[in-house]
Amino acid sequence: MAKISRNKHLPYGVLLRDGGIVHVEIGPDRVRYAVHKDLLTQYSGYFRGALSHRWQEAEDKKITLEDVDTGTFNVFVQWLYTGYIPEYDKDWIYAMEVNENRPIFQSYIAELAAVKAIVFGDRFLAPRFRAETHNWLVKRLVSSKAEAWNQTIIYAFEHLSSDDKLLSFFTEMHARHFEEMGVVDESKKEDGDDEMVQVEDDLESELPIEFLVSCMKKMALLRASSQGTADVHNYRMPVSDFGEEEVQNAAVEVSLVNLKSGGGVGLNITARSVVDMKCAQQ
Repeated sequence: MAKISRNKHLPYGVLLRDGGIVHVEIGPDRVRYAVHKDLLTQYSGYFRGALSHRWQEAEDKKITLEDVDTGTFNVFVQWLYTGYIPEYDKDWIYAMEVNENRPIFQSYIAELAAVKAIVFGDRFLAPRFRAETHNWLVKRLVSSKAEAWNQTIIYAFEHLSSDDKLLSFFTEMHARHFEEMGVVDESKKEDGDDEMVQVEDDLESELPIEFLVSCMKKMALLRASSQGTADVHNYRMPVSDFGEEEVQNAAVEVSLVNLKSGGGVGLNITARSVVDMKCAQQ
């Protein structure tokens, strides 16, 4: 598994103190997780704000997130407790609680799951988790010289800001490495390949216009420059760019205003926008 680089870990004694457990209910079925409060508040500005003394959630020690899937939250909780995110496709499949043995579908599920984890980190102000997952996905695609799956691209463009580095990365990888899936040596086909070709073909018409236009422009530049493969270092997100103290302070200031939406817990601000606000104030 991929090891993250944290500046410090919370002492286990702190986690085991009385009153340190928060119940987080995930998804429409409200699957309940018992998570140590200190871990949630240490690494997520959202939970830090929601569990402050100003909100009912802090008193009840319960937060409900019906629009988050359990697989994504599994990955986040694993990261909180172990410092690891899944590394191989089978690890992502296990975390997502999916029964799938076909390699091509494991790749498809793992990649989409990683983007969902990135979006989760952005939404819930967990920049270190977001950056580590982002870097894992960049390294994976660059090392395999492969473009992202169509569903991954569609989801990313729908849920990330238009200037997000990951969107630019998907564009470049598609411009450099796109191959028509149907053109496959019959002798090299594996179980599920034909089905995946159909899935990808069906999604082509849903690819964002801005993505397709950017791909055409990038392809033209690549032809003119005859560049080699993408440089992974151009797309990595340095974890040090997100100083935890800065993000924590900014998150508390902003999230207390934005956390409430109707009767539930909501958030209309991302880790990126929090950091941008702090920079603008300086």
